[in-house]
Amino acid sequence: MSISRCWSALLLLLLLGPAFAQMPGPVKPGHPRLYITLDDITRLKAGVFTPALDPGGGHFIVKFTPGAKIAGTDNVNLPVVGPNDEQGPAFVIRHEDGADTAGRARIVVSLRSGAGQVGVKIIDPELGDEVVVALYWRANGTADLTVDGETVALNVAWQPSPRQLMLLGRRNDQFNFIELSDANGVRTPVINRTAHENWFGLIFEADQFVKNNAKCMQNPPAGVACDAILSEGRNQITAPARILGLAYLLTDSVAEKARYADAAKLYALRLDAAPRNAGAAWSMSARIGAMGLLFDYVYEPMGDLIAPGSPFSYRAKLANAIRETARAAEMAAVVCGPNNPLTSNFTCTTPVAFTTPYAGPNTARSYISGHMQSDAFGAALGLLAIVDEQSAVKPMIDTIYNHFKSGFVPAWKQIAVHGGYHTGYAYGSVGGEVAERLLMWERVVAPGSVTGPMFDTSWLSRIVFPYIYALRADGFYPASSDSYGLTPGNEAVGQLALVAAKNGTPEGLSFYKEEVLPRRAILNAHSAWEDLLYGPIGEPTAILARLPLARASRSSGQFVMRDSWNKQDATVVDFRSTPFISRNHQHLDANSFSLFYRTPLLLDSGIYDNYETVHWNNYYSRSIAHNTIVILDNPADDTSFGPYSNDGGQWLNGRQQAPTLEEITPPAGANVVGGITYVENQPGYAYAQGDASKAYLPGKLVQERGYLRDIVLLRNAGTQATVVVFDAVRTMNARKATALLHFQWGIHNQNAVKTNLNEGRTNFDFGNGPRVFTSRAGEAMITAQVLLPYNAVIRQAGGIQTDASNDCLQWTGNITAEVYGHDCRFTAPMLINGAWKWYNFAPAAPQAPAGPDSDYGRYRVEIEAAGVPNGQDGQFFLTVINPAANDQAENNVANVTPALLLASDANSAAVFVDSRAALIFNRAATQSTGYEWRVPGTGSPFLATGLVPNKPYQLTISYDGPTNSTLYRLQQGSGGTHTSSHEGTIAQDL
Repeated sequence: MSISRCWSALLLLLLLGPAFAQMPGPVKPGHPRLYITLDDITRLKAGVFTPALDPGGGHFIVKFTPGAKIAGTDNVNLPVVGPNDEQGPAFVIRHEDGADTAGRARIVVSLRSGAGQVGVKIIDPELGDEVVVALYWRANGTADLTVDGETVALNVAWQPSPRQLMLLGRRNDQFNFIELSDANGVRTPVINRTAHENWFGLIFEADQFVKNNAKCMQNPPAGVACDAILSEGRNQITAPARILGLAYLLTDSVAEKARYADAAKLYALRLDAAPRNAGAAWSMSARIGAMGLLFDYVYEPMGDLIAPGSPFSYRAKLANAIRETARAAEMAAVVCGPNNPLTSNFTCTTPVAFTTPYAGPNTARSYISGHMQSDAFGAALGLLAIVDEQSAVKPMIDTIYNHFKSGFVPAWKQIAVHGGYHTGYAYGSVGGEVAERLLMWERVVAPGSVTGPMFDTSWLSRIVFPYIYALRADGFYPASSDSYGLTPGNEAVGQLALVAAKNGTPEGLSFYKEEVLPRRAILNAHSAWEDLLYGPIGEPTAILARLPLARASRSSGQFVMRDSWNKQDATVVDFRSTPFISRNHQHLDANSFSLFYRTPLLLDSGIYDNYETVHWNNYYSRSIAHNTIVILDNPADDTSFGPYSNDGGQWLNGRQQAPTLEEITPPAGANVVGGITYVENQPGYAYAQGDASKAYLPGKLVQERGYLRDIVLLRNAGTQATVVVFDAVRTMNARKATALLHFQWGIHNQNAVKTNLNEGRTNFDFGNGPRVFTSRAGEAMITAQVLLPYNAVIRQAGGIQTDASNDCLQWTGNITAEVYGHDCRFTAPMLINGAWKWYNFAPAAPQAPAGPDSDYGRYRVEIEAAGVPNGQDGQFFLTVINPAANDQAENNVANVTPALLLASDANSAAVFVDSRAALIFNRAATQSTGYEWRVPGTGSPFLATGLVPNKPYQLTISYDGPTNSTLYRLQQGSGGTHTSSHEGTIAQDL
């Protein structure tokens, strides 16, 4: 080779970044190898008692105490003893929920043959009373059944089936005594409630799939969604294969094992029959993963021939389908990057560049999102399952591993290092699934072949904290970003909690036991999977109520404030200011917040009907749907929003919708916009400041300190918290800023004169009176006192109109045929031929549950100054917010303690709140070196914000008798009486 060619090769290697790395150890031999081992299966089985009644004869005695049904947890008509379906001969003791009466439970005890009931006894014991059931049977078909000492008449001979019995019941049921006598002797087991729930929950879901899977082979399919394997993703395609495979591994019954193996073979044929590229990479990867799990978990039966004389076994069919699907162009783009096909030996034609400067094919713009990671991982599952038999696939496995090592994990670490994720609670919960994937990689290598961890997982210890803090009394999370009604019972949240516990955060285990498990139905497959992955979880040691009442996750842009850990009566404020801007499931909502007290009171509005729908593009994901700032005036000269609504809000402005890790890295990343700049939590208050200046178009806002929001939650002993929001906004070209508040229901003040403005908008004229209004919802209400701007203009938009006088335009996509309607809940302005018109962008029917309708929102309040700003002079908004129990005084403003705007120097805005405390905010364009303010009376506690951090300040206090007021002066200087905090605050007596 010539010298010049050597230098060229060396230069190429340097440009491609770190050398391509193989997995750090060999794939472990044998099956199962994906996620789990046979030792894990053995451990799980050891905790359960799953007897099959011996046809040769024996007896079964059970004493139990029935308990009350727990709604949402106890499945319908749960068996206390018996199989989990209605098929074949069985011994059954079950609840009949619909016949329960006050203080009593309906219990049905029966023997069933293949032809129907042999004998039935129905009883209604009081809750807490013990029930005794005894069954004796013999090989000749005779049997005796007694319930609380009474003999049950049997009309024909009865013999048991070889199916395993479920011993479960409601969560409040209690097993007191069990005795089984058969050919194996006499056994008196003690029931491990948790182990039984885990086991039978998985078996229940496996049996549901077995039935639906069989229906899909009928022609036509009998009432089930059989085409999911053509278009859906991992939850609908891969998860059933995992559950089916686990059921096969867990059961010891020969008959049951054969039943699950047959179902797995049937599912394998269905997956193989699907067109290889059906559903593109999203569905292709899910099918690869499903086939890999079937291959791995049901390994031995899959070695059977598909039919007598066939040249193919099920295993060979699966391996071939995995290879063909993985090599397709759609999957090559996932693993190798665009226009970079896989070769015949499963290497990328051109080596992939995993790190900056990405000098070569790459997928770097997918590292912070979820779809590409799911697609790559699904492929890895299938390939790892068959690599023993199909060693040629190993290079593709190594490439996917490198994506995790150099791309996905560094991205998650940067964003989730303080907890949470930038996509909000619903899609951010995928962090639990990411942890599961990393665990699979760790476990699939041969034991002892790797020294040290394969990935940096230090961030996993903190990822659960936003989910602990933001949980609301209604059992849901704030509907931030794309939201589908997430609850702690979700599998991903459970894994977030457990992986945090395994990584040194004891609060994770407490949260799992106290909030996750109680919110799941007893019969679910999640808990068994978590047990297999994370082992015995033990008992929690941390007390969640001892945690501080606020926690910041600056890297993901979340700060959650509470006034107590009393879940049912806590005020929860979720403040969001993500440090970067992107599009995939992230909303344009920097410096927004929501507030919950008994019900959502201030909320992120809209409905997640699907990704990139008309509603999503024009309203739901946009700033106008959130409690933040928009610039609504002078829209006609701004075409930056292209074909979408011109909401005057935050916008990408040429920045990448799917940024690389480097583009979101402060301070110089192209997509960096600010984020949470200061946070502080003390016993009496929580405080945060967010900077969203660069989230807006440069022509709308000054890009340095152009939009700072300060938010304070004051904790009030004996009453609900008070929330104070201060905005300092500096716009370009004298544009007027508008602050938004979104409510469930409309606002009220009996003294305001209301005028319809058409387009679903109403003006509230308060005259010279205070700008105060109340919105009521369910058991709660919220009152807002708008102190700045002076004499603010207050408009209400939205609602479902009751007559045509205030109807609004409905977006149909046809601008020449205007259609008006009553629904005005989701209005945004649209630039049409140079004119500004308000349209309602109604959602389509969501494809999946979009969460409680209390989160959708109906009304938006717009707050702005009466006049036009002078150049880039600051525009200031100061609102005091009081949540409280609903006083039922409909149409009237609630009675709240008036907030007082205090006399202060030109560089500060000061407010006296709850007749007890002064809050001072910064109006200047730079951090403040001093404030001056006057409070009524002889003084008060105070919190001064916006100061230069970590600097000495001199405080002087002087009382003025004639005015009965006290003047405070706070001035930076050496030898001061106070030192500002690292967060730029000074507080006294608060």
